[in-house]
Amino acid sequence: HEQLMHQRFREVTVIQPTWFMHRNTFDAVGGYNEAGRTTPEDLIFFYAHLDLGGTLYRVNQPLVQYRFHPHATSFSLHRDTIFAIRVKAFERAIVKNWSSFTIWNAGKEGKHLYWSL
Repeated sequence: HEQLMHQRFREVTVIQPTWFMHRNTFDAVGGYNEAGRTTPEDLIFFYAHLDLGGTLYRVNQPLVQYRFHPHATSFSLHRDTIFAIRVKAFERAIVKNWSSFTIWNAGKEGKHLYWSL
């Protein structure tokens, strides 16, 4: 649980097809954002769930088999769109609680994060 929460701003914390939740959780978030094909509705849902105080847990046994295919919608999402959503979630959950911070020797990605905040 704690490790997943620490990793929630990384590339893929928990892939959406492996999620399961109670219907009340889905309803509390308000469902998926259906704005269009290039909207990462699973990532938006993920951060909305966490913004509402939701938690993440891992089941340590295989419950589902998942595979990618080359025409998956995931591949049509622009990296900058995903990054912008992740940065906004980071600001809401973490940065708002800090009076200051330093990004030390983080390279190109760290600079990108800094200029995006």
